[in-house]
Amino acid sequence: VQDAFFAAEDGTKLHGWYVAHSQPKAHALLLHGNAGNVTLLAETLRTLNRRHNLAVLALDYRGFGRSEGAPTEPGLYQDARAARRWLAEKEQIAETDVVLMGISIGGAVAIELAAKDGARGLIVANTFTSLPAAAQHQVPWLPMGLMLSTRMNSLAKIKDYRGPLLLSHG
Repeated sequence: VQDAFFAAEDGTKLHGWYVAHSQPKAHALLLHGNAGNVTLLAETLRTLNRRHNLAVLALDYRGFGRSEGAPTEPGLYQDARAARRWLAEKEQIAETDVVLMGISIGGAVAIELAAKDGARGLIVANTFTSLPAAAQHQVPWLPMGLMLSTRMNSLAKIKDYRGPLLLSHG
């Protein structure tokens, strides 16, 4: 595992873990869930690299792990775009040739990038239709749609993605 350091468009300094592969079948950006960081993805990185022959970059969003700043919805999207750009430059491929993989909130970030910018493939696990809908499920007596400014509306965005999709939830 190699530490990767890069900056988002707004200058926020970010950190990730990169695992190279001498003959990768694909290049993937792995986006963790809320309250996570790259250290929690160590076994997943190992499996993706060794068993599935992928070159993988896992990202710490702003405010997570060793990345600076505080998380915001637009900021998380900027962070993922910066990570994908770093991986594409490192591997000398087009940004659209990166497979986007996201877990929970990382799935919402991956869907945003895939829907707006395209991707070689999109893999999301245990993500949600929107953040207010997920919160409403947890606290049904409060009007979460009115209370939350962060939307992460994956249900509205996924229709704009044209490419291979693996969606899992369990």
